Order: sequence, then structure tokens, then C-alpha cells
Amino acid sequence: MRKILFLFLPARFPTESSGKRSNSKASLPYGLLSMATYLKKYAKSEVDIRILDLNANSLTLDEMVEEVEAALAAFCPDIVGLSTLYNPAYPLVEPLTKAVKQFSGDIVTIVGGAVGSNLYDEILSEVATLDATCYSEGEIPLLDLMDSENLPETLERHPSFITRKTLTAGKKPTAKLVENLDDIPFLDLSMVDVSKYVSQWGNDGTEGVSLSIHTSRGCPFKCVFCSAPKLHGSQMRYMSTARVLSDVKNMVDHYGMTSLSIMDDQFLINKSRAKQILRGLAELNISVEFASGLTLTYIDEEMATLIKQAGAKSAVLAIESGSDFVLRELINKPLALKKVRPVVEALKRQGLFIIAFFVTGIPGETEKDRLETLKLITEVEIDWAVFVIATPYKGTRLYDICMENGYIDTKSVVRADVYIGTINTPYMSAEYITKRTYLMNLEANFINNPNIRNGNFSNIVAYLEQIATKYPNHAFAHRALAIVYEGLHKDTALIEKHKTAYDNILRSDPMWRGYAEHFGLIAN
Repeated sequence: MRKILFLFLPARFPTESSGKRSNSKASLPYGLLSMATYLKKYAKSEVDIRILDLNANSLTLDEMVEEVEAALAAFCPDIVGLSTLYNPAYPLVEPLTKAVKQFSGDIVTIVGGAVGSNLYDEILSEVATLDATCYSEGEIPLLDLMDSENLPETLERHPSFITRKTLTAGKKPTAKLVENLDDIPFLDLSMVDVSKYVSQWGNDGTEGVSLSIHTSRGCPFKCVFCSAPKLHGSQMRYMSTARVLSDVKNMVDHYGMTSLSIMDDQFLINKSRAKQILRGLAELNISVEFASGLTLTYIDEEMATLIKQAGAKSAVLAIESGSDFVLRELINKPLALKKVRPVVEALKRQGLFIIAFFVTGIPGETEKDRLETLKLITEVEIDWAVFVIATPYKGTRLYDICMENGYIDTKSVVRADVYIGTINTPYMSAEYITKRTYLMNLEANFINNPNIRNGNFSNIVAYLEQIATKYPNHAFAHRALAIVYEGLHKDTALIEKHKTAYDNILRSDPMWRGYAEHFGLIAN
């Protein structure tokens, strides 16, 4: 019997020296559960699989290593697979695989996810304790590995795995994809503690079990900053409507799920299918969210109504920019801005809170384009704008553009974060776009938020409370909360508490004082 231990890594590397811990929101390790369930059903011989979710708790690096060591001692696996979805977690691979090899040099160590797929040459060159990376989806490659008689030999010859030896030989890995997603069994959620995955449920602030699902894979679009089509293919692959609804009902009936996160890159692209699923979800009395964002092109009045009826409280829209030039010429995104207002209005008629994604700092973007983005947010009254900085992840066309023009330091990009600029062009520095993007965030969400401006205080209070709690030194969150609490006629002491916090932060922190001066809140 073969045994495999999966490690689900957090999105960011915890900085122990400053006492900071990983505080990523716990999310279901869906990909690992999919692979584990697939292996259990189709492997020729019996397999034993464990999942250690290192993202479900706030852990320091030392605590992660201790948990891995304990799992190794208790389980003694043949293979350890690390799921690394985001570049900022790249530095975790070396200490965790080192712990594995110190326990037993015979254990095979493999990295999968976006890091393993896009950075296989860098990671194999830098991490001596890593044996191989897996390219793209892992269900079929891992099944082939588990069924093989010789693990090292299979890693060398399999098209989806790459090793240090095959890297030196110039091998280019290729994907082996599950064509029919119904072939993947219902996830064995007993492999994780579902009580760790929670979100707000209902209007009373209580929490409920939050689980996720990928009802499709693939994306036909070619946005310049995205590697999804390369990793999952440009052809859409679907789980049948009946299967989707059956899986969701199982999550509700057997695991107490109250909130479902649909994680598809393009959930709405097949409109009739999406509407069938939404109608089915409406019967289950759950909350539904679309964390990866919805493509506006496919939202009509009926779709907006069905999204609400399915249990959505908010609609996350992937707008990316308020500039037609940036969308058309730089991002290559098939969206006409004239579509934004009617879609937002249709969703707001359903009482949905509108969250929109925006990307800044793509080479060729100008200050005029960024001002157009802020203007769009204000005019269509986006409730909350999420800003990220264009990051040239390897595997994207943006990476190729930046490499061709010498805009990036390849070493820094390996650990790149979407909140810190890495692109330096003759007309825009990484430092400038980092500061400018944060100012855009402050302006759109705290200074000129439409809910505060229009007196819709109850719409925004929960968001501001979460920010003030998570980031107690966020001066503008305290300022905005004081305004909102006044509008809601809250207790005077509570209002004064946040006014005092705002004043104290400005007095003690030059950075926040500078932001206040920038927006004319205090005299220079």
C-alpha cells in the first residue's frame, strides 16, 4: 500500500522575526481533496492519504515544521506533495521539504499548484530537498505515479512531472487533464476538519461552515496577467448540472454547509448551464459567493435575479480597469465599459453588494488611465473596490513582455506579491505604483465610498469593522467607522473611541499623517 501526505500551504510566508503569522483566510483545500478522492477510487492498489492543512490556523514557520514532523512520525508516507498556489509561499518549500528529508531521505517530495507548474526550473534549481514538480492538474499524473512500480523512474519519464535530471535535459512538461469532471468522485471531506472553514452566515453575524466547489475548469480568454488558460487549458470542461447540485446538497446534508464558494474562473460562460445551477441552488437555503469574480458580459437581468435567489449577498465583478484602452490594448480583456453600469444597476436592484477587482501597473498604463478607473468606481457606485498590482507571474504573457523589455528582476518575481509592485519601466517605477495603488484603495473605499457618501451606512459597516479589527492601526478605517456609527446613531462612547484612535494614529505615525494630508483631511 502506498501512502501520500498532502500539505496545503498558506498563501504567504509568515515573518517570524516581526512576530507576524500567516493570517490567510482558511479555505477548503479543494484541489488536494479532488486528487485524494480521485486516487482512492481509481488506484489499482489500496492507497492511504492524509491532508495537513497548514493554512487553516495562523502558524509561524517553526510551528508549520513541527506539525509536518508530527504528521511524518504518525503516518510515515512514501510521498509528500506540497500544494503551493501563490508565489509568496515559495520560501516555505525549502524548509518543509528539508524537514521531510531529515525524517527520511527515501520519501519522494513533489510540489504542485501554480508554483510547481510555472516555476519548476527555479524551484528545482534552488531547493535540493525537492525531487519533482507536477505540471498543471494533478489527478491523472498522481494516479500514474501511485500505480507505478518504480516511483523515481515514473517521475523521470512521465510527461507531467519534471525532475532535476529531466530539467537539465531540457524537458518541457505537458498537462494530463481530467476531461469529464464527473469522473472525479464526490470529495471525501472527512479528510479535513470542515469546522475550520467558516464564514458569516445570515444577518445576525453568526458563522457557518463555508465550503467550495469548482464546477468547471479552463478559460478561453487570454488576459495578459493570467496563467489559467496555460494551466487548465483554453477549452472549457464542465461538471454536469445534476452532479453540481448533488454535490452541493451532499455538502449541506452531511457536512452542515451554510455557505458555498463557487471558484470557477468562468462560471457564467455557459449561460443556460449557469442559470440551471443557480435555480437549483435557490432551493437549498444557503449563502453563495463567487470569490474568483464574475464576467460582466454574461450578466443580464435574469442572471442578476438568479444570482440573488441562489443566496448571494454580494456580486464580485472582474472589471480590471476603468480605461477602455487598458482593457482592449494592454490586458486583452473582452469587456466593453459601457456594459458596466447596466450590470451594476441590475445587480443592485437585487440588493447585492458590489465588489469589483481592479489591476494597476500594467506596462503602458498611464495616470490618465488610473484616474479613469477611479472615475468609473465613483460614477457607477462600486460598493468596494479591490486593487491589485499587475504581477508578471511566470506563465503569463505579462511575464514575457517584462522579460523582453528588461522590466523585472527575475529573482524578485519568484516571490512576487500582488500588493507590491515588481515592474520598473522608463515611465513608472515599482515603488511608485505600489504607493499609487494604495492611495487609490484609500480614495475609493474610505474617502469617497458611495455608501458613506450617500448615507447607506448599514451597507458598509461590517466591512469597516472587519478591517479595523484585523488592522487596528488603519487610521482611515477608524475615521470611516466613526462617520458610519454617527450616521447609525450608535453609542457616543463607541464613536469617540474610533475618533480617538484615528487622531492617535495620525499623531504617532508619519505615514498615516501623510495620507491624511494627501486627501486634505489635515493641513500640511
